[in-house]
Amino acid sequence: MSDKSLLDRLNRLIKIAPETTHDRNENSWSENLSTEKKIHAIKITEECKLINPYSQDNLIKKKPKKSGIQLLKKLTRKCKWKLPTSILIFSVLQLFFYIFVHHNITYQTLAFSPNRKLELWRYFTYSLLHAGIAHLFINIILQLVIAFPLETEVGHVNVAIVYIGGILSGSLAASMADDLSLMVGASSGIYALLMSYIPHIFLNFSTISFRFHRMIFVGLLSISDIVYAIFHCMVNGNKEPKIHYQAHVFGALSGIVLGFIFFKCENTESRDENQLLLKIIKWTSIAIYLSFIVAVIIIDVVQDKTS
Repeated sequence: MSDKSLLDRLNRLIKIAPETTHDRNENSWSENLSTEKKIHAIKITEECKLINPYSQDNLIKKKPKKSGIQLLKKLTRKCKWKLPTSILIFSVLQLFFYIFVHHNITYQTLAFSPNRKLELWRYFTYSLLHAGIAHLFINIILQLVIAFPLETEVGHVNVAIVYIGGILSGSLAASMADDLSLMVGASSGIYALLMSYIPHIFLNFSTISFRFHRMIFVGLLSISDIVYAIFHCMVNGNKEPKIHYQAHVFGALSGIVLGFIFFKCENTESRDENQLLLKIIKWTSIAIYLSFIVAVIIIDVVQDKTS
């Protein structure tokens, strides 16, 4: 583009400028400018588009509103937490068993009963059954919320092991109790997942995200359950529903122990510096969990002989 055409363009832009400009004598201003300065002014105004901010080219184009699905996809892409596959599988199984195996002969066969301690499948299958629709959905929602970040950070298999280990610990604890009523529900596994945050945060305190929020979440959920347990026992006498608190307690304790066994410290430097300490904690946890299982077996055998 030649210098003459650039000057013509500048004069034309000045003529179409709005009347509300600060200086209305812009034509005289352009005449006093040297050719070189006018050319420079044109280059700047073409890039910044400040000569006529009311022109069509300079109108701010509104971004089209994104639909709910698009926003959800955007959030999904940004969220580093993945779907809790293992716990989702357990949830689907629990929903299936509630629909098709609710209060029939199979229900009686799968529920845990202290009178049938030799039927070993009961130590696990009771977690697939629930006393009612509210019991089922509360458990499913809780275990999915708790496992959502956990499975991404420690792995699907490790979370499944902690969950099943908590279920086993709960039934083993219930087998020592005098209460002979049937036990159903996955609360012991859920408490194992919840309390496994303690070793997870301990091992990865410097790298884990939302560590203080998670600590508050674990504390609030634990306190609320204790308060409800006290209220339920004082007001309802622990009836309708019957809650096996020993299963909850030992499920929670097993979550701490199993977390130290199967969860790892992701910080390489911290892992190398505290290698001996981490090994001591891990093997101590293994000894505690195995000792618990052996102690329960011995107590059950003694109870059967004395009864």
